[in-house]
Amino acid sequence: QTNGDGVGQGSSINKLHHSARERVRRMKLSASYLALRSLLPDSKTAYYKRWSAPYILDRTRDYIPWLQAEIVRLTLEKNNLLLLIGQRQQQQQQQRALASDRDKQVVNKLKQT
Repeated sequence: QTNGDGVGQGSSINKLHHSARERVRRMKLSASYLALRSLLPDSKTAYYKRWSAPYILDRTRDYIPWLQAEIVRLTLEKNNLLLLIGQRQQQQQQQRALASDRDKQVVNKLKQT
């Protein structure tokens, strides 16, 4: 069937379905960009400023290598701190052992007198 202008009703319905699907696709894409933006630094301070999709992608592209470098830096710092903790624990154990030896020597001397 056709309406008065020669366009079939099926065609009109298909156009409506296509428009609705496209609207949903754009909404999902927009939500994805907003979610990505929320992960970027300064996204909260510039809350009312609209960021374009290319700007969000550029910021993300720049931010990921920075995060990777930060992971490396923090891992090195953690390893250095763990090494330092291990060394201090070893020193404390040695000091306790020396103190224990001195205490034993003092006790032995007292027993001898």
